[in-house]
Amino acid sequence: MAHNQDIVFERAVILLFATVGCALLTMVVGIGMLHFLLPPTDGAYGKAWFTSDVMSFALPLCFVGAVIAYPLMIWGLMRTSLSKSLPVVFAVSTFSMAAAARLGPLGAVISLGASTVAIAWCRRRFRDTVGATPN
Repeated sequence: MAHNQDIVFERAVILLFATVGCALLTMVVGIGMLHFLLPPTDGAYGKAWFTSDVMSFALPLCFVGAVIAYPLMIWGLMRTSLSKSLPVVFAVSTFSMAAAARLGPLGAVISLGASTVAIAWCRRRFRDTVGATPN
């Protein structure tokens, strides 16, 4: 029984780091896409992407998204093969943010929704028996 608890704890820690990493990657993609979508008259060209003004808004939004996504990751991916499911979730989160970046902060909500769908899909598709408890 203790071995199973170690596996569950290990997976929870891996999912915590994966959630924060995915949120940060999605934030970088969102900021980059917004930067490239700005019109030339905006005056942002030639300036750094990550100014203190941008980060004062983007980092809290990123960590709120991570706090919301972590329980979803635990629910959906705890019993899956992480080597198969995490790349799918990362890709869906990143590409959906890139596609919805024109909407600004609403793109983060769309990315979170798309990631939730990907997590639910991975939960059914990549079921793993290592460390899994009965349904």
